[in-house]
This record gives sequence, structure tokens and C-alpha cells, in this order.
Amino acid sequence: MTNRPSIPIEVQREVLFEARHRCAVCCEPIPLERAHIRPWNETKEHAKENLIALCANCHSRADSERWGESYLKRYKENPCALAAHAMPPMSAEQKSIVDLIIATDPDKMTEKQCERLVSMVAAYAGIHLSTVTVQAVSPANSLRVRLVMPEDAAGKLVRGFRDAAPELKAFLDDFVLLGVEIVTPSQESSPGLSPAMNIFELRDRLVSDYAEFVTSFVNIRDARIADHVAHELQEGVLWPEPLVQLNPCFEPGDSIDDLVNAGILQEGCRRIFRIKSAPDDRGKPLRLHRHQSDAVRVASQGHNYVLTTGTGSGKSLAYIIPVVDHVLRNGSGRGIQAIIIYPMNALANSQVGELEKFINYGYPNQRGPVTFRRYTGQESDEEKNEIVANPPDILLTNYVMMELILTRPQESNLVRAARGLRFLVLDELHTYRGRQGADVAMLVRRIRESLGAHNLQCVGTSATLASGGAWADQQAEVARATSVLFGAEVLPANVIGENLKKVTTENDIGSTHFIQLLCSRLTNSTKHPETFSEFANDPLAIWIENVLGVRREDSPVRLSRQMPRSLRGAGGIASQLAKITGVEATRCVSAVQETLLAGFHLLHPETGLPVFAFRVHQFISRGDTVYTSLEAENDRYITLHGQQFVPDDRDRVLIPLVFCRECGQEYYSVWREKGDTAFRFTPRDFSERITEEEFDPGYLYVSTANPWPERDTDDFIDRLPDDWVDASGKVQQSRREYLPETLSPE
Repeated sequence: MTNRPSIPIEVQREVLFEARHRCAVCCEPIPLERAHIRPWNETKEHAKENLIALCANCHSRADSERWGESYLKRYKENPCALAAHAMPPMSAEQKSIVDLIIATDPDKMTEKQCERLVSMVAAYAGIHLSTVTVQAVSPANSLRVRLVMPEDAAGKLVRGFRDAAPELKAFLDDFVLLGVEIVTPSQESSPGLSPAMNIFELRDRLVSDYAEFVTSFVNIRDARIADHVAHELQEGVLWPEPLVQLNPCFEPGDSIDDLVNAGILQEGCRRIFRIKSAPDDRGKPLRLHRHQSDAVRVASQGHNYVLTTGTGSGKSLAYIIPVVDHVLRNGSGRGIQAIIIYPMNALANSQVGELEKFINYGYPNQRGPVTFRRYTGQESDEEKNEIVANPPDILLTNYVMMELILTRPQESNLVRAARGLRFLVLDELHTYRGRQGADVAMLVRRIRESLGAHNLQCVGTSATLASGGAWADQQAEVARATSVLFGAEVLPANVIGENLKKVTTENDIGSTHFIQLLCSRLTNSTKHPETFSEFANDPLAIWIENVLGVRREDSPVRLSRQMPRSLRGAGGIASQLAKITGVEATRCVSAVQETLLAGFHLLHPETGLPVFAFRVHQFISRGDTVYTSLEAENDRYITLHGQQFVPDDRDRVLIPLVFCRECGQEYYSVWREKGDTAFRFTPRDFSERITEEEFDPGYLYVSTANPWPERDTDDFIDRLPDDWVDASGKVQQSRREYLPETLSPE
């Protein structure tokens, strides 16, 4: 660090930030570690207003040319004169656009944070701040920072992020980067497509980078094994084709205002449950999904109920609204009235943020009419003591901590505060299986008994609880299982599922007429639908929603989610589309990807959400090793899948191989079992070293083309590690017991 050591680092950062990470004189970008922070006047006080940021060159010139106070003052007052340093016009060929996608809610990004973010990336890329624009990305919780710059600067910035350049460490430490993309001018103007990120290209780059990493240290001498490994990797044995699934739309239900007007919810819910984006935001009216409003209605009747809907369906509102409504009716500050139990602390942490937004946003001092606290074991002692002394209306915890609360003396005040508990919520019910399920079932009964909760209303949520069969059969099965878990009856009618609806128009996708439209769309269309109406009637969008989104279940009116499918491969939807239309599979892949992306960036006019929100599931394996049978090189069975025997031949055992890092020679990794007259060898995982005394770890070498030399010959000595042989060319005494031994197959 070349700055004056007497200037605190915090002050240096503030000066550099206000100078937008640029030299005040020449406007050159300067990172903190190379900035010179110095007084612009003769004062010796190192207050921020007396300091100026210079690059190394200007710092040297200031000393050698004796730049005076009046000279530096004008740069302090007008750092860089950025307005006068506009970037020269660039042609379309020269211009590049870089989009950074940041994992943050745009509404929560402060102006100072935004300026700091922009100044850091602009300084690294060597571009002027006047070329940077910031805009929100839909859906929420992400921010797009768009930078316009020369092509070479764009390449430098993208490489810097991908290589985690040290100069960008401050950026990467402060912000979670979801993606960085160079956008061409043609992409920028493409209708219906956002240039920010192509998830399919991102997946391909990720797999390509991982494949390069994996193959970089694969060194196999045997040609048959090497060819087999190369073929398996090429086929994606460690990174199979990703699965794609649409997040379907839900049927709309009642609005909060409707439920309040009907007397189902208390008046205070009208103000609490609104769409809010900031602490002082009074919010906009909230309309629930049908399954959410159905749950609220069941809860208002005092019944136990279970909500089994998919990911992203808003399950938490289905119990938060009834719980808050009960507190409002009963009065806050009257002890713990609801306990919500999560299987993982991460879920409880996430729910705290949602409760904060609903209950406290829009109220004076951000203190709403209902109190809630998290008590999971993550809290400090001071925070725990405060919660015990002042129990909230709603307690968020996990099942282990709940067990401790019931048994530990220091939490006895929480037990007293929860006497007569009204609501007990178990989130993610599907995690409570087997022994853990039995433990939680007993916990529910202890809660009811210990808290005197004889009027306890139990609520459960889960994405999946039953599979197969008609919906009525699934309701009955879920009701039976949860009744056992809760120790209280759950009626099948109170098992609430999701009600889905299509975005696209209803069509018979198997009819000859529709397939003709689909074929024409694939072969002739070069333009994506630009409006919601066009997209809803687009043949390819209709077909995709039916294949990746929803399907008719056990009745003409009920829709259920489709299972995830791959795009490519024999079982992929591209081959299915190619088969029914006669269009090449490669064109089908690109058309499906383009339509999915277009649907993601097109917003639904009613909900404001993407028309096609979809997920790409990529499974990546760390890999294992090669397994072969103990036979001659040309006869042995080879596989990358760990198993005990050759398929359909239990007389041939499969043994894992290990490979020499230098030459790629393969060895069988085995245990040698000591016997009275002979040895027995069994497969051994390479990582296993220590075992009982009757087993020795070791390796078998089998080669008909290059057998191991006779013992004590020069060739034998040459194959040993250098540190096993002394200066005279003899094997060291300490290594003799480990020398390779020739074995007879008998």
C-alpha cells in the first residue's frame, strides 16, 4: 500500500468512492491498493474533505512538478470533470454491452450502494461512468447493471469476473453475482428476448468447464479403458442432459379485501397482507391463489388441514394469514398463540424476512400489530434471554429446539406463555419419515399435553406427500398419514391441492391440423411472439406448456404438473417434437429454448409475472473410478458404474482400478485376506486404508503385454520408486517387505 499510513483505511475508501475509483486529475481508474490518497492543500488534518485520490503517475507529477494548492483544488471540487470526458461515439461494430445480474432486490439497493457497485466495475473495465446504466430485472430480487463499452474492455471485464480477478474482489465480496454476459447489438434489439442471461448457454459453459477440469487429470495407458472412459464422458455420464419443467400458473382466488369484506378475516388483515417493497410502503392489494384462499376458509372453520402444493406456490401464506388473523382477533401480547416448526433453520430464517415484510412494513417504526420471533438455537444468549422474557405472539423454531423448550428449565417461561396454544404448524411434512416421523409425531402429542392445548389446530404443508392415483385417493391417503402424525383427525376434504390453469389456449395437440401448424411454426417462423395474446396462441408455446407444464389428470377439469423432461436425447422432448413434425431435432431444440426464453421475459398482463417461468435441473456427479473384471486386458468387462459383479454373471467380480499419475498404468485396488495356506483378494475402495489385522490393503498388477520383471533384476529395480533404492542400487531394508510379489492364479 503506497498511501500515507496515517490515513485510516476507512477514510481512504470513502475518498476513493466519492472520486468514483478514478484519479481526480487524469480520470484513470485506480483500485484501492494502488491509489494515492493525499491532502490537496497544506493542511495536515486527514479529514475526508481535505483529501484527494490520485493515480501513481499523477501523484509522482504532483511532487516533481510542485502542483500547488490552487491547481489541485479545482480537481477536488470537480473530480475528473466527468461530464466533459464523454466517451467518443462508437459504431455498432465497436460497441459491446455487458450485463451483470446481481442477486438483490432492486428496491432494497440504496443509491450509495448502486453508485459504489457501478464505480467498481467501471474502474476495472476502464470505462467512463457516463456509459453505465442500471435497470431492474423482472422478476424481482435481481438487478441488471448494464455497461456500454468498447469490445476489448468488455472482454476484460467478463474474463475478470470469470477468473475472480483480485481487483474485483470487493465487488464479489459485497454482491452475489448471478451472471455476466456480453450482449451483441443484434441481441439487444431482438423482440421478446432479454440479453441479460441465457440459462441454456450458461449450463453449457458450466458443463464444458467441468468437463475440461475432469479430463485434465485423466491419464490412462490402456487403450480399451481410455476409449471407454472417453465415450462415457462424451455421453454425459457425469453430467446428464438437464431436466426442464415449467412452473405452471395457479387459478386466482379471493383477494384479502374480499375475505375481510366477507367477515372471514379481521379488518387488520387488510393493511397487513399487501404487496410491499419497502419499510415505509403501504403496499398494493394482494390477491391470493385459489388454494391459498381455500386454506384460509378451512382455517376459519377451526379444522386441521394440509396444503400439498408445488414449489413456489406460496404455501406459507396459507398458514400465516390464519395465524395473524387469530392473533388480531384474540389480541397481541397474550402469550405464544402459534408455533411454526421447520425441519431446517434456513427455512425459518427465510420466513422471518417474509413476516417482517407483511407484518412490520408500512407501520410506524416498522412495528406492526403482531409480534414474531425466531428461536432455533442460532440466537445469541442476549437474544434468547430477551425472547424468553418477552414471548412473541408467533414463535418460529425447529423440532429439535421445540423438544428442548419443553424440557429445559431456562425456557419454562416460554412453556407457560404457550399454554392453551391455538396453532401448531409443521412445514415440509414430507421430511418427517421413518424414525424421524415417529419422533415428530410424539413431539406433537407432548406439545398438546404439556401446553394444555386441547383446542389445538394443526396445519401441515408439503410439496409432495402422495403420488399416483386419482386426486380423491391422494386426499384420503394424505389425510390418513397426517392424522397419525398430528394425533388428530384431518378430513380428506381438508387436504388442499393446487389448482392450475393454462396460459396458452386449449388445443388438441395430437390433431392433424395442430401438427401442421406446429410444423409451419418450426420451419417458417423467424420471429418470436411479441405480445401476450400472440404467445398464448403460438402453436409451439401451446405444445411446450402441454408437454413441460400441465396435463389432465383424473378428470377433464383438473390439471396436474408434468414431470421434468430433458430437451435432448432419446427421451427428450426435442426428439418427440421431431418425430411428430418431421423437423430436424437440432432445430427443435433451438426452437424450444428460444420459446422458453421468450416466455420468461414476457410478462403476464394480470399477474405481472413471467408467462413461462421455468426451471432447469442439472445434476453433476463428482465421478468415481473404473471397475473391471480380473481378466486379460482384451477380455475384461469395463464399466464406470460401481457394482459387485459383471451384469448377469455373478462368477465375475468387478474390482475398482487406480491409475498411476505419471504413466497411466492401471492397478486393481484390493484387500488381501491372510489365510493358513493361501491368500484371498476382495475389492477395496481406494480411500480405505486401515482395517482389521487379517486384511492388508494393496494393488494387483495384471498385464499380458508387459508382465512385471523377475525379482532382483535390473528391470525390476527400475520399476521401483527412486526413494526405495539406495546409492548402491539395492532396495532399502525398510522397503523390502513391500516389494511386489508374483502370484499364481491358482
